[in-house]
Amino acid sequence: MFMRFVQMTINPDRLLEFIQVYEQVVMPALGKTDGCLYAGLAHNVNNQEDGISITLWDSPENAERYEKSDEYRRLVDACRPFFAESSEWQMQLSENLRLEYAPVPADPVVKKFNNSPSIDPARFVKGSLPSLFLRIVSLKVQPSKMQEFRAIYEGEIVPALLRTHGCRQCFVTDSMREEGEALSVTIWDSLEDAQRYEAGGEFTRLLEKLRHTLSGLYQWKMGIDDASNVPLGEAIAPKKSVTSEDLSVNAYNIVAAKAFR
Repeated sequence: MFMRFVQMTINPDRLLEFIQVYEQVVMPALGKTDGCLYAGLAHNVNNQEDGISITLWDSPENAERYEKSDEYRRLVDACRPFFAESSEWQMQLSENLRLEYAPVPADPVVKKFNNSPSIDPARFVKGSLPSLFLRIVSLKVQPSKMQEFRAIYEGEIVPALLRTHGCRQCFVTDSMREEGEALSVTIWDSLEDAQRYEAGGEFTRLLEKLRHTLSGLYQWKMGIDDASNVPLGEAIAPKKSVTSEDLSVNAYNIVAAKAFR
C-alpha cells in the first residue's frame, strides 16, 4: 500500500467551508479514482493553519497517474480559495500598466511514502469524527540503519502501541524522496488517549529502543540532555528530547474521512 500526504496552509476562518468542500467535492472524486482506497482531511491541533489530506493507494503508479491528471489540478483549484496567503509577494503590471503587488498563492506540498502493508484504511474512519485523533512522529534515521529501524518498530513498537488503551492503528513508513526520513503514524480514539500514553512515559521508553538507529545529531542531543545537571556517580534518567530537524511530533484531529474499498 502507498500513502500520499498533501500538506496545506489553511485559512482558519474558512476551515468549516473547506471541510464541506472536501467532503462534497474532493472525496467523491477520489472515490471514483482508480486505486484510491481512502481519503481523509486532518487539522493540526496546535497550528490552526496546518492541514493535511491523506490518501491511501493500492500502488504508487495509480497515485502518480492521479497526480499528473487534470482531475488533481481541478481539485486543487477547488480547494485553493481556502488556503492561507503566503508571506511571499510578487510584482506585476496591471492592465493600465501600473505596478501592483499581490501575495503568491500557497500551493500544497506533496509527500510520498513507501508501502506499509499493515495499514487498515477502515481504522482511519471508525469512530465519531472529529474525535478520531492522528499522531505523526517524524524521525531522521541513519540510512544504513533503516532496515533495523523498521524491524524494531514492527517487532517491538507496534505490539506495545496496540496494547495501549485507545490506539486503534499504528504503522511506520519511509519517504520515497528524502533519504532517512520516516514517519511513525498512530490513530487514536481520542486526543485524551494519546495524551495519556505520552504523559505516562511510554513514548519515551519506546523511543529509547530506536535511539541507536536515529541520526547522529539526535543521539548527541539526547546524550547532552541526559547528562546535564546530574551529579557525578548518579544514574541518568532518560528524557524525551527533540530537535526540529531530527524528530517532531504533530497532532491532528481527523475532520473528514472515508474508505472506498
